[in-house]
Amino acid sequence: MKKKIAIIILAIFGALAIAFGVFLIINAVQGEDPYRKMAEEEVLIDVKKWQKQDEPTVIWEFGEGTGKITTNKTEYFDMEWGMKDGVLSIKTDWLTALKDEFDITVDKSAPSFTVVSKSDGKESTFVPYEEEEETEEELPEVMFPGDEVTVDE
Repeated sequence: MKKKIAIIILAIFGALAIAFGVFLIINAVQGEDPYRKMAEEEVLIDVKKWQKQDEPTVIWEFGEGTGKITTNKTEYFDMEWGMKDGVLSIKTDWLTALKDEFDITVDKSAPSFTVVSKSDGKESTFVPYEEEEETEEELPEVMFPGDEVTVDE
């Protein structure tokens, strides 16, 4: 009888060890995706600054219930936002107070998100904002009166 109990206990520990090993292998294969366990709202806040994929001058910045929005990359407007049941609501003060609602799908692995306007059905995809590298213009060498010009022969 004691032998049967020992075999059962050993089998249980063996099964648990195999399950734990499989769990570790699955996590290692999936990699460390920082957004996988976050709520969709948390992903928007964590990335913070998003740009429209086809129009990089359209930028949405998300904070805790507030943010900023621009369509030209220079003039930003304050916004209030929230999400509930897959709907993103944004309230802004442009020339007048505007309230827009969008069906939203967040791709945590990319990360990116797609919104579909409830007012006109237009779809837009946003990706994390990428700073543009400013390139310095190469200025021509300036010659002043009296400077010598050497000519290599």
